[in-house]
Amino acid sequence: MKHRPTKERTMNTQQATMAFKPCNHSVCTWWKGYFFDNWLRRLIHDPSKIVGPHIKKDMHVLDLGCGMGFFSLAMAKMVGENGSVTSIDLQEQMLSVLSKRARKRSLGERIRTHRCCSKSLDISTQADFALACWMVHEVPNIPIFFQDVYEQLKPGARFLVLEPKGHFSAKEFEQEKQAARDAGFTVEQGPKAAMSYSMLLTKS
Repeated sequence: MKHRPTKERTMNTQQATMAFKPCNHSVCTWWKGYFFDNWLRRLIHDPSKIVGPHIKKDMHVLDLGCGMGFFSLAMAKMVGENGSVTSIDLQEQMLSVLSKRARKRSLGERIRTHRCCSKSLDISTQADFALACWMVHEVPNIPIFFQDVYEQLKPGARFLVLEPKGHFSAKEFEQEKQAARDAGFTVEQGPKAAMSYSMLLTKS
């Protein structure tokens, strides 16, 4: 069941939306997803080190902006046969490639793909963990995005956000941290990840 946001958090998010300066980063073209899933990335972005400490068997996790499944496939193995991964992306081509890869690895039953819209995740669930790797800066309304994710998580659930250094500034990342706080999350330093800013959010 989807929980309604509190009046205070809704007002905070509305205020943050008015104050937040849009980053105006474009969405990664779908075919570029092939460049983000290769042997080199598996060396520098080891899923077992980045998300492994936060995932247990039987969990339901969200992979936001999943692309072609670099993290989704790894997390599907971590949650086990009774767990599940909901892989969410704006582009159908990304999800199509991910579905094929999941079936090839006998992980199709653990991974559910979901196409969101640009303004909303357009889903109702209660997840134990969520990941957004190098995608939040592409969202048109970041404060509303954080509120949307907040509503999809169980109390106490964690949400890991990574953003790319170089392509994305430290000032913009600080803005994202504040938007996350305004949505109701507590914010702490996330795990180290190559070429990335990192924050770990907790739903109170």
